[in-house]
Amino acid sequence: MFRNFILVAALICVPALARADWKYAHWGATPEQLAQASAGAVKALPPASRERHAAPWNSMTAARGTYVEGNLRLNLVFSFDLKSGGLNCIVFASAKGSPGKLLQKMLFGLYGPPKTSANHEDIGVGMQNFVWRTNKDEIGLTLLAEDDSSFATQCVPGGIPPPD
Repeated sequence: MFRNFILVAALICVPALARADWKYAHWGATPEQLAQASAGAVKALPPASRERHAAPWNSMTAARGTYVEGNLRLNLVFSFDLKSGGLNCIVFASAKGSPGKLLQKMLFGLYGPPKTSANHEDIGVGMQNFVWRTNKDEIGLTLLAEDDSSFATQCVPGGIPPPD
């Protein structure tokens, strides 16, 4: 339950993760194109199982999958723009037993030092946030000390509305 809350908070408050060309994912791809390009790692959800996200997100969760690289194991959620139907956001969450620092290592390796970072331990929350921005992506990473997990979002610029 707490993990689901954190995931929703990330979508609301943290700008998003990875490159527009992350592995097999490309901005604008349909759920079916993404599933085909992933060689079975991603499944397009049946229309009745797709979750709509109203304004200001105006997107739909329409595919889910996994990614494994060495000891890094991630659960993936893919959102698609309601108007164009194209991929506009990816959520990465460390799978059970996969240390959160591994996702951090992958992102720092791909993007170098983040544009901004924040450590929230001073307010009693064991959480760190990192943000990268490129001309193709908004990338955010959150590390949670409590259960050694992490999640990140990667979205097209403007894909995540700013917090109120």
